[in-house]
Amino acid sequence: MLDLSAAFDTIDHQILLTRLNSSFGFCGPALSLLSSYLSNRTQQITIGNQSSDSIPLTTGVPQGSVLGPLLFSLYTSPISSIFTNTPVSFHLYADDTQLYISFSSSESANSYCNSLFYNLLKNSLGRLQRVQNSLARVVVPSTKRCHHISPVLANLHWLPVKQRIDFKIATITFKTLQNKQPYYLSELLHPYTPSRSLRSSDKHFLHVPLVKTALGCRSFSYAAPFIWNTLPLSLRTAESLSTFTSHLKTFLFPP
Repeated sequence: MLDLSAAFDTIDHQILLTRLNSSFGFCGPALSLLSSYLSNRTQQITIGNQSSDSIPLTTGVPQGSVLGPLLFSLYTSPISSIFTNTPVSFHLYADDTQLYISFSSSESANSYCNSLFYNLLKNSLGRLQRVQNSLARVVVPSTKRCHHISPVLANLHWLPVKQRIDFKIATITFKTLQNKQPYYLSELLHPYTPSRSLRSSDKHFLHVPLVKTALGCRSFSYAAPFIWNTLPLSLRTAESLSTFTSHLKTFLFPP
C-alpha cells in the first residue's frame, strides 16, 4: 500500500494538462474545458468571524468532486511504467495505490505469511495452536480429544505453530543469504563481526540488532538473525534449499 500525504493537493495543474494531452489525447474543447475547471481557483480559511486572505491555487484538484479521483489517477499513471516486465501487479484508484503479487495456492507452500506471527503473545499463539490441533483431529478422525496431539502432529509431519513460524523465517533468511534477494531483506542481514578474534568468528552468525520494544522484536531485522543464530552450524552452512529445509524441520520438531 503506497500512501501520499495530502495527495490531491500535490497535483501540478500544468503537468496534469500536459499529461492529459500527450498521454491520453485530450485536445481542443475537451482540454480547454479541463483547463478552465482547474484555473482561477482560490483558497481561503475562515475561523469564526475571521477570514484569511484569498490566495490562488496552482496545484491540487477539488476534493469531494467526481473528477478528483479520476484526474489524480491520470496524473499518477506513469507509475505503471515502473512495473512493466516485472511480476508486480498494481491497482490504482485515486490516492490508493496497491502493489501485489498473485500466485496459485499450490505455490504458497510452508503456511504462507505465518512469519508475521513471530513473537505473538502466548495466548494468541495458543489460540492458533488449538486451530491446528482441531484440523489434525479432522485429518486423523481416530484421534480422541483426550489423546495427546503431539504424536499426531509428528505423524502428519506438521510442525506446531511456533515452530512453523521459526521454520518460515529461517527459510526466508536462507534464501535471502543465498540469492542476495530480495534486496529490501538482504540489506537487513549482516554477518556478525566481533571486535576481536573469537572462535565464533567463522560460525556464520548474523548480527542481531539491539531493540528496545516488543514491536522491534517482531521485525524481520531482529527475528531473522536471532533465529538463524540458534541453528546448528550444519544448517547455517547447508549447500541447498532442499537440504536446509529437510534438516531444519527435523531440528525444529519438539522432542
